[in-house]
Amino acid sequence: RNARHNHLRDALFHTAVSAALAPTREERALLPGTAARPADVLIPHWTSGKNTAYDVTVINPLQQLTLAQAATTPGHALTVAYDRKMTAKGTAAACSREGIVFLPLSVETLGGW
Repeated sequence: RNARHNHLRDALFHTAVSAALAPTREERALLPGTAARPADVLIPHWTSGKNTAYDVTVINPLQQLTLAQAATTPGHALTVAYDRKMTAKGTAAACSREGIVFLPLSVETLGGW
């Protein structure tokens, strides 16, 4: 799962570099007073002029937590992963306070985006 995450992060980063968007990867000190790195890729001045923190998260829809609903609801695991990132550790709220747009990019191990 980590390798998949890193490949996706790097692909996003290199695409942003190719587009001359001046991205940074795994930037530190975005949130004062914490060592958190909320952005796998940070693109400055991207969303309505605000810095945008893209956070790649990979989820396996076959895990016990998501299996039953993932079997009947397309994208269920993606929603679980997105919601978890938006609420976990207060990262989205902390980014918002700093004027950073936080955007989790959820991906299933089976290929769903």
